[in-house]
Amino acid sequence: MKRSLFIILIIVLALCVIGLIAVLWNLRPAGLLPPGTAQAVPTRTPLPPQAPITVYRSPAPGEEQALDEPIVIGFDQPMDRTSVEAAFRIEPKVEGRFHWEKNDLVFTPAEPLQRGASYQVTVAESARSAAGLPLKEPVTFAFRAVGYLEVTDVQPAPDTEEVGTDAVVTVLFNRPVVPLTSIAQQAALPHPLTFVPPVTGEGEWLNTSIYRFKP
Repeated sequence: MKRSLFIILIIVLALCVIGLIAVLWNLRPAGLLPPGTAQAVPTRTPLPPQAPITVYRSPAPGEEQALDEPIVIGFDQPMDRTSVEAAFRIEPKVEGRFHWEKNDLVFTPAEPLQRGASYQVTVAESARSAAGLPLKEPVTFAFRAVGYLEVTDVQPAPDTEEVGTDAVVTVLFNRPVVPLTSIAQQAALPHPLTFVPPVTGEGEWLNTSIYRFKP
């Protein structure tokens, strides 16, 4: 009888030890594996390639283009350069050459653009990325080449009568005429007004496109 109880006690203790080992195993720190067990390495699933788009251009919207400046179109990823150059059009037609600065297509006209003329640039959807995907949508924009310098306003207004002999004359131009300078450098700037009969006085540029003359 005593021997039977001893055997039962041994079995119960063994079961308790097995249960304790199982509990401790489940509570082990994450990533702790038995010796010799290979740990699974997570793999990243690459995103599918995306259709290319333009991220900027020069000239910018609403900006006049200098006659000898290049046209630049920037893409968001590497491009198949041959296909992009073949898809590029400018109307009226302008001869020029291409080169690339990373993902930027640069078109430099062979001759200066026509002053004041309007141009239309298009890059068709046949342009492809380096991964072979066509443009998400065709590129198209218009711009105007720099025009002629014009006077947009004069004060006093033309044909004004009975103007005071000490009246200040102000002339506004449609584009910058002189660079930004300090007051000390004003003397080196051009003076665009001529009076008939001659009038003595002092002139100054208020900014790059506004000139004021005080008799």
